[in-house]
Amino acid sequence: MSKVIGEVKKSFMTGNETAAWACLAAGADMMFGYPITPQNEIMHYWTRLSPRYGRGFLQTEDELSAGFT
Repeated sequence: MSKVIGEVKKSFMTGNETAAWACLAAGADMMFGYPITPQNEIMHYWTRLSPRYGRGFLQTEDELSAGFT
């Protein structure tokens, strides 16, 4: 949700959405993940945003392999 107040555009995001944007801003090229709470929303935001910026995503077979891929 965005709203223009004067000349300043403000956005409201969840912490998980902010984490996905922060990874993009930091230059991460790839995300490896497994859908498990509480981080699964980060993965969903990343997969929605990453194609616009030429980044990738790989869903692993479990949470352990996501950390060691």
